[in-house]
Amino acid sequence: MITSNQSALKLYQSLGYQISRELLCFSIPKADLTLSSSEHIDIKTSQHAPDDDLSTFWDKHTSWQYSKDTLATEPNYFVYVTAYMHQNLVGYGVIDPISGDIYQLAIHPEYRRQGVASTILSTLCQQTESSKIGCSNIDISNESLIAFLQKQQFKVVISQYEMHYSL
Repeated sequence: MITSNQSALKLYQSLGYQISRELLCFSIPKADLTLSSSEHIDIKTSQHAPDDDLSTFWDKHTSWQYSKDTLATEPNYFVYVTAYMHQNLVGYGVIDPISGDIYQLAIHPEYRRQGVASTILSTLCQQTESSKIGCSNIDISNESLIAFLQKQQFKVVISQYEMHYSL
């Protein structure tokens, strides 16, 4: 639910829903991105999710809309980009090739600030013909991903609440 919609927030809260977290949505015109790649990072693209447990790379859990299980409902649709250094998986990203929306982007904590995310972002952008790149439902407390997106000049386009209802 959009955070600025106070009347909807009051309605949902009156029905017993509670805010579980705040999520940000970012966007940038593809032409405004300054993309770079590092030669020491090996990149692979696939329409299949890697078998590895990628949740160990996350600072925060993805929203349910972009979870591994949700993405698996549309096999062969999304493009998965994986990054390797010295044959070790060090990061990955997932993009919708039609909309240009990045659903997941995560780097193993030991390999951050080494050009991995920039290299993955560059490769993700090559996988879409969309004129814009989006990155939605980023937990507001995911400081490292937000800092990376802001460094790349992504702008927050909307803020929303993830809400839950306890039965």
